[in-house]
Amino acid sequence: MADYKVQTVQPDMYLDAGGKPVRGYLVRVEFLDFGEILDIPVPNLDTETVQNAIENLLAQRQALAQLGV
Repeated sequence: MADYKVQTVQPDMYLDAGGKPVRGYLVRVEFLDFGEILDIPVPNLDTETVQNAIENLLAQRQALAQLGV
């Protein structure tokens, strides 16, 4: 079973690293182990793109949980 669940997806516009607007999507994901729901901007809904973005953020969140332990 995954450590997360995609809650919603909606069209969105966000700024890339260079400050240019990008049409994409906002994926709302729940991290089950933490009981947290976070939004992740992605440029497309390709499953590999979304999965990589979610798993990268989850890894960062898991690392934060280890601070001070």
